Amino acid sequence: LKDGNAAYTAALAAATNGFTSNADDYKVPFDSDDQNPIYQFMDQRTDIRMCSTFVDLLASNDDPRLPFDVAEDADGNYVGSVPGSETETASRPGDAVAAEDAPTYMMTFAELKFIQAEANLALGNLAAAQTAYELGVTASVKRVTGDDNTAWLTANIIGDAVSLEKIMTQKYINSFGTNQAYADYRRTGFPVLTITAGSVLPAIPTRFPYPQAELDYNSDNVPSVSISDKLWWDN
Repeated sequence: LKDGNAAYTAALAAATNGFTSNADDYKVPFDSDDQNPIYQFMDQRTDIRMCSTFVDLLASNDDPRLPFDVAEDADGNYVGSVPGSETETASRPGDAVAAEDAPTYMMTFAELKFIQAEANLALGNLAAAQTAYELGVTASVKRVTGDDNTAWLTANIIGDAVSLEKIMTQKYINSFGTNQAYADYRRTGFPVLTITAGSVLPAIPTRFPYPQAELDYNSDNVPSVSISDKLWWDN
């Protein structure tokens, strides 16, 4: 973070006034009269498909959120399209984000726990980071599946030594359906991603370029940047 430990300390202080359970999650509700936008898009066009990066991550760990975040393909499997390809037979988004009445989550209790886990880890508070990490995953799994999934959590999360990569990977899974994961990736480099072979991009973008209108009409105030430059808050 730009302000280092001071930012982590401030985040932990603010978090004490934050959410205390999944019941506090801040979300935009939808229903049959005001349908979820992804549901509407899929109803009209049907061409959003899941990426193998996300699908394979969940499948490799037998994650209980998989059948909720990802829909089965025509053969009853969960299949992601390889980045850079256009596989129309890959799985569609699951009901957790694409059902008619699926809410859009702006902030969740689980996300707050992952913020606390990251901050405590950065400050050397390992026990507090471990606790927050475990609570974050537990809350995320319960929110998505509606079940405690105690056996899976015990086998895969509880007691598994915390690290920044684990925190950010679980935060990435929890933030499915939002753009939060992109901001976190730009800050931390997690989850680890690679450029697709044959990509026209030299690196995974960490910022957008200035639009042509700025270059045409405001060129004196447009710095030279590349899509792999970090933004001011990430320096």
